Amino acid sequence: RVLLHSPFDWIGKSIHGTHHDKEYFHISIDPPALLLGWLFAAHFILKAMLPQYHLCLSATIGYSLAGLVYEWSHYIVHTRVKPRIIPPTSPSYQQLSILERRIIQPIMTGYAKMRDNHIRHHLIDDRYWYAFSVTEMDDLFGTNPNVKDVKREIRKSRDGFQ
Repeated sequence: RVLLHSPFDWIGKSIHGTHHDKEYFHISIDPPALLLGWLFAAHFILKAMLPQYHLCLSATIGYSLAGLVYEWSHYIVHTRVKPRIIPPTSPSYQQLSILERRIIQPIMTGYAKMRDNHIRHHLIDDRYWYAFSVTEMDDLFGTNPNVKDVKREIRKSRDGFQ
């Protein structure tokens, strides 16, 4: 909201606007030049903050890995891939391995929440649901309204009622 949907123009807002102009289901990966430029900028900022090289390098690697997870997640939510979530009350849930129950299913549940939030941001109203990886941030910043209320507001606005 502060950067990618900011009131001031800058290259990040322009790139993000192009992303919003595309249909929802599309290949959504930032170009390598942009990713590398951002990574180098982050590295030099971290180097200024952490003069010991091993700390700077560790922070840069951590930041890079988090960025890769973000890019992969953003790519996946813009595909037609739907997470396979098996409710604990389902008879087939008991047949899942411990790995699937304790790790895979919680990841899929989080992914489904992230995907739903991002679809709402793109397809209902891009003034809301900004949070991507941590959807709870929308609760914190008041950008997670009731979907029905937003749809009603849009309908009233479109029909000329204010």
